[in-house]
Amino acid sequence: MKSLYDYLGCGKFEKVTAYGGALNFHVYKFSDIREKIIPFFREYPIIGVKSEDFKSWCNVADLIEEKKHLTVRVRPYL
Repeated sequence: MKSLYDYLGCGKFEKVTAYGGALNFHVYKFSDIREKIIPFFREYPIIGVKSEDFKSWCNVADLIEEKKHLTVRVRPYL
């Protein structure tokens, strides 16, 4: 896992004690997701059913990039 962190140069590890010392890898910065995580998995594709989840995740990232995830807030009449 450390080599993944070193290679990508982003993210944070969290130990999950409920699962016998498993690690979760979190990436919070959207720019890291767009510039590092997505290109990595496009170059080294996920195989199996999870590949469909990745495609959906990339579609959501595209929506966020285009700011289409934001909703217009309508002010109520006073």
